[in-house]
Amino acid sequence: MKSIEDYVKLEPEIFKQIIYKRKELIKDFLMKVNNKDFDDVVIFATGSSSNAAYTVQPFLSKILRKPVYIFEPSLVLGATPIFSNKTLYLAISEGGHSRSIEKIIELLQAQTKLVWLITSNLNSPVGKVANNKLFLGMKEEMPYVSAGFSSEVLFLILLALEFSKAQGVTPVGEYNTYQSDIEKFLVELPKCINQADLYVNKNKAYLSEKKRFIFIGYGATYGIAREAETKITETFGHSAWGKELEEYMHGPYLGLMSNDFICFIDGKGVLQEREQKLGKFLKEHVKDVCLFTTDSNLKFNQDLDFKFESDLSQTLSALLLVIPIHLLAFQLSKIKGISLVTSRYPDFDKLTHSKI
Repeated sequence: MKSIEDYVKLEPEIFKQIIYKRKELIKDFLMKVNNKDFDDVVIFATGSSSNAAYTVQPFLSKILRKPVYIFEPSLVLGATPIFSNKTLYLAISEGGHSRSIEKIIELLQAQTKLVWLITSNLNSPVGKVANNKLFLGMKEEMPYVSAGFSSEVLFLILLALEFSKAQGVTPVGEYNTYQSDIEKFLVELPKCINQADLYVNKNKAYLSEKKRFIFIGYGATYGIAREAETKITETFGHSAWGKELEEYMHGPYLGLMSNDFICFIDGKGVLQEREQKLGKFLKEHVKDVCLFTTDSNLKFNQDLDFKFESDLSQTLSALLLVIPIHLLAFQLSKIKGISLVTSRYPDFDKLTHSKI
């Protein structure tokens, strides 16, 4: 079985294939949805799929010119949901085994609402339930997804671009600019993977001694901070938190400890100045404050700077900035001797039935 590291290093080829096949992958969606008018978009997702949705949410809202909302299915299922005929519903389950995604799809379909499943396994239990489904264009065998996470982000970018173009929302010139940005991203990607690999290998031994990790993002990189919390916790087994910048400044900062590892994942956007001020404060109290960025004008310490510019900068930058997170998760688990193939708690799903 391939490792997280293997899949990260396969991303350039995986992404090329998804981009090349995108029109075929989404043709049924465009055929059924293009003539419909929606007021908003609602995405149901959990775990890394939810993190991917938050990563791409700002771009989706911008390109579709509509509000985009993200919900954990259980929060809706536990209430009295009110669904709209004027909402486009997307449900993401990469492996197709999420029980809560299965239930929300069943509920939506029972009320004749239009919902599309995005998955890497069309024949999975959730895939068999969904009337409308979109194949992600790749399948990751590793249970702790890396390329699968990033592929979800890329797929949602492409889906929104093609949909907005088909509806006449995005002019051809703007569409072509985004296409050029994606091509530029693909050119830069192998270099950035090598750069991240060198960074992680340089710092992995030191970071393996850390007991707490705090990742702070905003805008598109809020999803990356969440993904960092998910991956570091589930692979390394130490406490990790992924916080939105303002959220962290409104209380959680009071729990900081001098030996924390705090990493800003720079969104290269409107909160950059506040990010710098918070970083200045934290460096007075915590030794290890670092920055993952694509903006060479920002400086902390132990920085990783990919120096990448594009009109899709926040979203594509986020796809670069998650690379060191995934590689770090793999290397830390390797140092600790944790198997990422066999479950540490094999009785968990049997008792909770969270997967089907």
